[in-house]
Amino acid sequence: MSRTYPRFCCLLILALAFSACGSGSSTQNITAIATATLTQFVLPPEITPTPSEPPSADTEVPIKLTPTLTMEVPGISTFTPTSEVSNTVHPAVLSSGPLCNDAIFVDDVTIPDGTILAPEKEFNKTWRFKNTGTCRWTTSYAIGFAYGDMMMGNETKLPNSVDPSYTVDVSIEMTAPKDNGWYGGWWRLKSETGDYFGEFVFVSILVSDGRETSTPIS
Repeated sequence: MSRTYPRFCCLLILALAFSACGSGSSTQNITAIATATLTQFVLPPEITPTPSEPPSADTEVPIKLTPTLTMEVPGISTFTPTSEVSNTVHPAVLSSGPLCNDAIFVDDVTIPDGTILAPEKEFNKTWRFKNTGTCRWTTSYAIGFAYGDMMMGNETKLPNSVDPSYTVDVSIEMTAPKDNGWYGGWWRLKSETGDYFGEFVFVSILVSDGRETSTPIS
């Protein structure tokens, strides 16, 4: 409760008391004082707040922007951090170098390409290889058939171990086919684990019993 009301009540009681006991002029003076006091301490009327209207579409609303962080990096003019993550996948860079097992063909030691043989003639084909890898070839290494005509040849082990930069002669026992014609087969070295490596080598022969033959295989 406001403190104005107790004061007004006290003044009103005093005015009534004096009006009962005093003269008419005194009573009028006291009444006037009480009225003035009442007017002074009357509470102002309550004001009901009016709700504010929402801003219209044309009303400018301030927007708070987050500043961009810029850093100075030696050798670079400016550097702006970013939260974006790149999805670019960079391929791995593989360094080239010598292989453990590698070989090149050096020479046909026997049976040069185009050699004429009689049908079902047995022969020994020998190639010379050079070890161009970094690993030592052991007698567990071999020369194996790749494709073409096998001419009854079989996979054959190396005759001795071969260090890098050295050569070796590898031979296979074969038999010429019984029919006239050109025949050829491709062979390749194999590691002790059975993996082919190095250059392919080739054997090409003409089987003839003296009759006309076809175009040679090359």
